[in-house]
Amino acid sequence: MVNKIIFEPGKTFSEFCLLTGHTREGCDIHSISLKTKLADNLILGVPFLSAAMTSVTRYELALALGKESGLGVLPVRLPIEEQAKIVKCVKDYEMGFVEDPVTVRENFSIEQVLRMMDRHGHSKIPIIDRYGRFKGMFVRQHYWEVGGSPQD
Repeated sequence: MVNKIIFEPGKTFSEFCLLTGHTREGCDIHSISLKTKLADNLILGVPFLSAAMTSVTRYELALALGKESGLGVLPVRLPIEEQAKIVKCVKDYEMGFVEDPVTVRENFSIEQVLRMMDRHGHSKIPIIDRYGRFKGMFVRQHYWEVGGSPQD
């Protein structure tokens, strides 16, 4: 049963960020939750579902969403054998967790952060204080939007 219809357009990962100085004191990466309850026994870690279309959801997208705690909705038009194979492959995939993520301190210069991102191949990097508490997220895309391109 539908409780509410939302008419606003959907959002993507790149449209969200946590801004330094705009997060409550003591906020760290472990206290942030995007959990969404879809049903009594179905809770997603992030509120992302794929479209149940054959041209959209296959193994790759189902796996990518599963890695992010989302849900890939398989199309009903796929043969049941193929659906079962995709589910088995996603469930059998051994997911790794980042035990020691790459972070930067809040006193790093933008140049230092960009070099660190280049070295590790990241487009986003968490900013922490000297006690390891999460202070915000540096997002390369947002830096270029605000700061201009390096050629400017």
